[in-house]
Amino acid sequence: MSVLEPDLAGLLARTVGGSVEVEPLSERESRVSTVFQFADGDHLVTRLRRVDGDRYEWTDLGHTFMHLSYGLDVDSLEQGKRGELLEDALRRLDVEEREGELVLQTSSADLGSSLLRFAQALLHVADLDYLTQERVRSTFLEDFRRMLGSEFGSRAHFDYVDADHDPRALYPVSCLLNEDPRPVAVFALPSDDAINVATITLQQFRNWGRRFFAAGIHEEQASRNRKAVARFSDVVDKQFSFLHGNENEIVGYLAERLEE
Repeated sequence: MSVLEPDLAGLLARTVGGSVEVEPLSERESRVSTVFQFADGDHLVTRLRRVDGDRYEWTDLGHTFMHLSYGLDVDSLEQGKRGELLEDALRRLDVEEREGELVLQTSSADLGSSLLRFAQALLHVADLDYLTQERVRSTFLEDFRRMLGSEFGSRAHFDYVDADHDPRALYPVSCLLNEDPRPVAVFALPSDDAINVATITLQQFRNWGRRFFAAGIHEEQASRNRKAVARFSDVVDKQFSFLHGNENEIVGYLAERLEE
């Protein structure tokens, strides 16, 4: 498959569940524009390059690290906790770092799913920016786990992954409430990037043919990017705009879904 193939945009759009534009730049390279954005509204940079034969690679041309440099010293990503998180994210998603350029190797048969994985990797890297904010650490994620664990006990499976389709745990669900006849997937959403990653994960589960009731719990939906929330709304069944003070309603609603 050439990067200039006319149906490339349609193939990618069917996989990511949204509009995709492909602009050929040369015989071996195309600019691919998707709906995915960083928290500040800046779009991800994704280009597809043909290496040789059936070998391709996705690249961000160094844009993600440049985007991070607006808010932190990118040299700090080479050490300490940030360095560990970066290394772990790139290793899990098979992404290489080439002097600031993020690259994912792929093949013509895997262009769609690899684009989803590459977008998720860029969002994970961008999310490292939150580690630099000098503020009291939010207890949202801890409270999220405590609420569901206390109410649903052994039925609550945190950081759930589909072992058959996703052996490398690339698309985790914050919590799967596993109960017959219909499981409920619950996503914790403390940031715009978390919303985008949840959107990608739900779309991938749809591609696998997995069906369950999906719910999202925001830390503060009112402060989130409207476009990110709108895209998530297209793939999720129910959203809660905040957690704290809303626990009884959330738990009651999820319990009802499990009994349906």
